[in-house]
Amino acid sequence: MAYELIEFDKVKDKNRIIPIWKEAMGSHLDRRYEWIYNTLPLTRPTTVLLKNIESNRIVGCGSILQKIFFIDNKPFTVGICVDFFVNAEHRTLGPAVMIQRWITSLLQAYPIDFLFAFPNQMALSAFIRVGYKKLGTVETFVKLLKAEEKLKQYVKYSFLSKIIAFPVNKIEWIVDYFRLLAVGKKYTAEICHEPDDRFNTLISSTINRSPIFLEKNREILKWRFSDTPGTDNKFFCLTDISTGKLAGYLVYSIENRVAYIQDLLLQDMDADLKPLILFFSKEMRKEENVNSIRICYIGNSHILKNLKELFFVKRTNDRYCLVYTRKDMPEDVKNTIFSLDKWFLLEGDMDI
Repeated sequence: MAYELIEFDKVKDKNRIIPIWKEAMGSHLDRRYEWIYNTLPLTRPTTVLLKNIESNRIVGCGSILQKIFFIDNKPFTVGICVDFFVNAEHRTLGPAVMIQRWITSLLQAYPIDFLFAFPNQMALSAFIRVGYKKLGTVETFVKLLKAEEKLKQYVKYSFLSKIIAFPVNKIEWIVDYFRLLAVGKKYTAEICHEPDDRFNTLISSTINRSPIFLEKNREILKWRFSDTPGTDNKFFCLTDISTGKLAGYLVYSIENRVAYIQDLLLQDMDADLKPLILFFSKEMRKEENVNSIRICYIGNSHILKNLKELFFVKRTNDRYCLVYTRKDMPEDVKNTIFSLDKWFLLEGDMDI
């Protein structure tokens, strides 16, 4: 089959891209289109469409969303590969590589320093073919709050799964309870639907803490999470009682009885991570429709040690973090980019 690439025009091509999205995402597509192409408080995505010449149909698309990362306190423009889809009947290596070659060529036309992608196993070969290199594997950790549903997969009789789940749930609850008792008096917790000025204060105070830091502010967080079509994201906030300031927050959504942590930021990673997760676990146990908490992460391994201590269990994952850099990028910057321990990325940073 023969294919042609067409640069996307947001005025003319709305009705050409939405059918591609429909196969991959299903619903809220008009609202998503408005959200991405008309309300984004950053540079608008650059998008390409893939047309099958024989049928004259659009059968694929790919976009990059530009964000600012600070690397050793210097700003770099990064293109994150998003909305990369090819229709099932055209899902071979050739069409996927065509889209990705076009995207990597944008480094010559735009002031983009490097590209990020988070493909699954099926799409991985297309990215590797055009020159992306692996930074690492996205790791998934799950904390069971109510073990009964999970045990039903392995125990034939439901009454047995209830009996076995009771002590499992109780032991974890007791350990969490006493851990929270030890630190809980220092903090208060609340749920917000939108970020406020406290978030800018927290972000400003932590921006120099990490060698690599994604630009964030109240406006970006609101667009990315509060305004996302079809997803009820909420901010779970931890306040330090002694200062009255935000000690940290996480962003979460609930789907299929799982609380997905999308984003997380803390004033002090060592002191505040466990209290934040403990307060959040306590809140999620009250939710009848939540059985577990899930977090996807890539970066410094220090956070992983803390998650394991809080009863998070590692699950298999088939997503990778890949990087494509400009050929003229300085070696010292490139070395920092490919140092996994310099990063701190969660699900909300990896896609839109």
